[in-house]
Amino acid sequence: MALNADFKFLYVDVGASGCSSNGGIFLATALKEALEDNCAGLPDPEPLPGDDQSIPYYLIGDDAFALRTWMMKPFPHRNLSREVHFFNNRLSRVHRVVEKTFGIMARRFRYLLTTIQLCPKTVESVILASFCPLYLMGIRYPSKHTALLDEEDPESHLVTPWACRGGDPLAPWNS
Repeated sequence: MALNADFKFLYVDVGASGCSSNGGIFLATALKEALEDNCAGLPDPEPLPGDDQSIPYYLIGDDAFALRTWMMKPFPHRNLSREVHFFNNRLSRVHRVVEKTFGIMARRFRYLLTTIQLCPKTVESVILASFCPLYLMGIRYPSKHTALLDEEDPESHLVTPWACRGGDPLAPWNS
């Protein structure tokens, strides 16, 4: 699955065995092949807000993924400098968008929390269909997604995680 910072799904792949690692599953996807062949259609590099230096787009992975020119992942957690620890922390915040999205989906569609008693092809269709309402809600109600993000104090740069603010993943959608 590829998700942008606005909680919009850009790529979804279902049907892999549940006992496989995320990195192993990704190796077999069409997205990985397209990225390797430089034909995935990533947007051209552009400046971040408040900057004038263009930055390329990246996928964010965890330790299960191999480092590539189009993939960012945390540095190993050994003898980290302050700057590297800060980088890992920021990258982790980006990765939490994905985790929160899965949490929202699981709370919204409770059948994702258990074994779905259907034939595998039907299960694939059910899971793929589950992404559509969340994607459409993100387009229709973008401010409800931003309510799920961590907050950062602009002066101290201290972060208050969304969960520590007493967040309920369904609260924005129930109002």
